[in-house]
Amino acid sequence: MYNMNMMGNSSMSGNAAGAGFFAVFLPVVLIVVVYMCFVLWKLYGKAGRPGWAAIVPFYSTYVMIKIAGRPGWWLILLFIPVVNVVVWIMIYLSFAKAFGRSAVFGFFGLFLFGVIGFSILAFGKSRYVLADGPGPDGGSGPSSAPSAPTSPTPPAVAPSAPAMPASPDPSTPPPPPPESPTPPPPAA
Repeated sequence: MYNMNMMGNSSMSGNAAGAGFFAVFLPVVLIVVVYMCFVLWKLYGKAGRPGWAAIVPFYSTYVMIKIAGRPGWWLILLFIPVVNVVVWIMIYLSFAKAFGRSAVFGFFGLFLFGVIGFSILAFGKSRYVLADGPGPDGGSGPSSAPSAPTSPTPPAVAPSAPAMPASPDPSTPPPPPPESPTPPPPAA
C-alpha cells in the first residue's frame, strides 16, 4: 500500500527548509542594503552631491551616473537586457576614475566586489577628482589621469591710497577742531 504519511512529511520538510533559508537570507540582504545606502551616502557627500540621494531608488542611480561624468540618459540604457551589464561596467570604471582610482579597481572593486570597493572609496582617502573636459571616449567624463588639486590664487590687490574723508553733509555741524598739543611750560 501507498503510505500517505511519508509524502506529507517530505513536502513539509521542503517548506520548512525554504522558510529557514529565507529567514536567514532576508535579514542578511537587508543589512547589506542598509550598509550600502550608508556607504553611497558618504560617497555622494564626497562628490558634492546630496547624501540623501542614496536612499531614493532611481535617483540614486542617476546621481551615480552624473558623478561618473556620464550623461543622465544612460539611466534608460540600464533597462535594456545585456546592454545594462556593459553600461554598468562603464559607469563603474568612470566612477572609479572620478575618485582617482584605476579602471582595474572599477572592474574588480566596484563591479565584482561592490560592497568592498565602495567601502574603500567611502572610508578611505579617495577624493572626488573628476577632471573637466572630454573623457577617454570623447564624451564627458573623467580623463585618464586625475588632475592635481589646485589652490586658489588670491586676487591681485592694488596698493591702497589714503582714505579720503567723506564730503561733509550740509545739515550736520562740522566736527570740533582737534585739540592742539599742550603748550610748553614757561621758561624761568
